[in-house]
Amino acid sequence: MVNAHSNFWLRSSIYSGTNTRSLIPDLFNGLGAKRILLVSDAGLENAGVVKKVAETFEQQKLGARAEVVGQFLGVTQDAASECVNEALKYAREVNADAILAIGGGSVIDTAKALKFGLYKGITDINDSIPSGYLYEGFPKAQSMNIPHISVATTAGTGSEVSPIAVIYNEHKKVKMNIYNVFLSSDVAILDPELTVGLPSDITAFTGADALTHAIEAIVSPAATSITDAYANQAIRVIERNLPRAVKDGTNIEARMEMLHGSMMGITAFCSALNVIPVHNFAHAYGALFGIPH
Repeated sequence: MVNAHSNFWLRSSIYSGTNTRSLIPDLFNGLGAKRILLVSDAGLENAGVVKKVAETFEQQKLGARAEVVGQFLGVTQDAASECVNEALKYAREVNADAILAIGGGSVIDTAKALKFGLYKGITDINDSIPSGYLYEGFPKAQSMNIPHISVATTAGTGSEVSPIAVIYNEHKKVKMNIYNVFLSSDVAILDPELTVGLPSDITAFTGADALTHAIEAIVSPAATSITDAYANQAIRVIERNLPRAVKDGTNIEARMEMLHGSMMGITAFCSALNVIPVHNFAHAYGALFGIPH
């Protein structure tokens, strides 16, 4: 049976390879950014990852426009709504007009909710998702005109290219979802050097998340030959490289391929979004018990 209609959307430009982080200042200049808010977490700051990315702005040519005017490093596990609200308040205090997210799914989802909140003029992100799920398709979904670059430090969620932000509502103890095609980053940076310090256990369970995206995309009733192409190749890449990355975290080739596999898996997942039993269970149990989904 042929689907009545399907939609395949990938709006993010992807730059992958070692030291692609060095391109970030010029990319922001090209996007018209002037005042950038860097969003990350304390763990990545302590690991020196934030510094590796931030120092690329010190190497800019004289006269470059884009600059980092503030760092919000208070992102918590599961992108809590209060954390998003604090980021919204801080972004307005520093008059930020662009967002640089450095991290895994929680950081990047926080940044996406931040962009959504700035665009909509929101102060409390919970108010915009009263039912727990907000879908905005065309024509309601419009470009948010906030330059946005994400630097992935895990190979799991693929959040850097996905149109979905998963936000944890601490009051209701549920994970909420915003779907808007313009939530995804303008540019995704996949620099394997920034993932080599990831512990083996986190490498394993984030890789399992990426694999699950691909599998659920394949079995989805909304799957097409396009999403199958991405999903099948994601499975091949992850099967080959996840054991290598877990065994030797400094294996740059395996780390690079896992970032590619994660990106392909979420792309298939979002474009074939329909039946997702594993993620439905995972979001419910993750919200209740604070465990990696």
